Amino acid sequence: MLCSDEIEYAFPPPTPDAAYERVLIFFIPGNPGLVEYYRHFLDIIRKQLTTRQSKHNIGYYIHGASLAGFDVSPGSRQIPSKVQNLPLSLDEQVEDVYRRVERTVDSLRVRDSIESDLPVILIGHSIGAYMVLQTVNKWQSLAKQGPTNMRLSAGICLFPTIYELALSPTGRQVGVCFQAVSTRRWDIY
Repeated sequence: MLCSDEIEYAFPPPTPDAAYERVLIFFIPGNPGLVEYYRHFLDIIRKQLTTRQSKHNIGYYIHGASLAGFDVSPGSRQIPSKVQNLPLSLDEQVEDVYRRVERTVDSLRVRDSIESDLPVILIGHSIGAYMVLQTVNKWQSLAKQGPTNMRLSAGICLFPTIYELALSPTGRQVGVCFQAVSTRRWDIY
């Protein structure tokens, strides 16, 4: 099986001639940044939404992409990263994810002649969940300054990475235990 740097599913609503809403679900992977690890998970989401969409007249797009610099097939992306200097810092990855979501929304609008709002649901796993939070934060800041080209309607964090874990209350408690264990001499007989 060939690995892909992007996964995209698009399925229209059950009655395309009627007025219907379209929703983009954009997936951000965790470490090691490869979206291919999540193909089965995204396929399950697609199947679940396909069975449920008959009750609602909604068309879904599911799009996931490997993080910048983690491409296994360079040049294979429909929505390429515009990053040149790798590796990226975490903040630069967040910026790249934000721009990639924007470009995905723009691409879908042109491709499928979408004139109305395209709600975006971000889903992130592990460090991808952190990127979801930072992307929402960036979008909210920009939305206060004026209209943006997308509407983030939800963010779903799957097993999020806790930034600076050692500084959290639990991290400080656990850190004391690890320090006690690491300073104790262990003899093996």
